[in-house]
Amino acid sequence: MPSSRAIQTAKRYISIFDDLSVSTFSSLISPSYTHTFAPSSPLKDFLPNAEPFSREGILAHMSHLKEVMAGFPVTAKEIVYSEESNCVVVWAGSRAVWREELMDEVEGGWDYEGEYVFMLWTDEKGEKVEKTVEFVDSMGTVGRFRELAGRARGNLERIRRGMGE
Repeated sequence: MPSSRAIQTAKRYISIFDDLSVSTFSSLISPSYTHTFAPSSPLKDFLPNAEPFSREGILAHMSHLKEVMAGFPVTAKEIVYSEESNCVVVWAGSRAVWREELMDEVEGGWDYEGEYVFMLWTDEKGEKVEKTVEFVDSMGTVGRFRELAGRARGNLERIRRGMGE
């Protein structure tokens, strides 16, 4: 039954954020996969010229995140399947887990939690995700997440410079 497979695929999809596994993510998405972040207007400065991501683009984005994060666990609050459109909608919360070696003293600490809605369209069998529209917590993403990600990236660059990379 495609609906149960599509729901299981959606659950596997959100579970990859636990450790940002690029190889697992790659195995769940189709060759023609696209990923769009929404709402687009507040994210334009944060993700310029990235809409929509192709399969290769989203895998590169995940690899980029993995450089500064150990994970970004996503917990489903509600999952709904639309048989008519073969789409699974996941309303979820998440929290950032930063790479420990990149964390320093920062005002407010390193905590970041967000809320998301993933719309996942699967293939006919419900086994591969073909398209995602991800509604992000735009206030948090453009504000706190961006600040912490930028700080972690800066700390990573300082470490790399110190190691002669």
